[in-house]
Amino acid sequence: MKKMTLFTLFLVLVLCVVGVGFYRGWFVVSSHSDGAGGDQVDVNLRTDTGKMKDDAQTVKDKAAELTGKFTEGAAEPADGPTTDEVRPGPLPADDGQPPGAEPTAAPPNAN
Repeated sequence: MKKMTLFTLFLVLVLCVVGVGFYRGWFVVSSHSDGAGGDQVDVNLRTDTGKMKDDAQTVKDKAAELTGKFTEGAAEPADGPTTDEVRPGPLPADDGQPPGAEPTAAPPNAN
């Protein structure tokens, strides 16, 4: 059962690639007959590998643009603090009120 599912998935994948290939112009089917009364027809399948390579490069460039990552080497680190240098600030004092509640009394003046 598992082999049949894997085979079906593979077949669907191949059909998708072939369909996209014909749509994008990677594959072209042409025919030629000998003329009047001829019983032979030549069918040709032409592949455009240059178009395939151009489309693959376009996909790589677009993916790098969308993800913000570079395919060649690592990006330089930013000039900000590292995670080891970042320390959390002090926590606010707990006045016993739920967050967002109006204070019941004015806080003492710190002057």
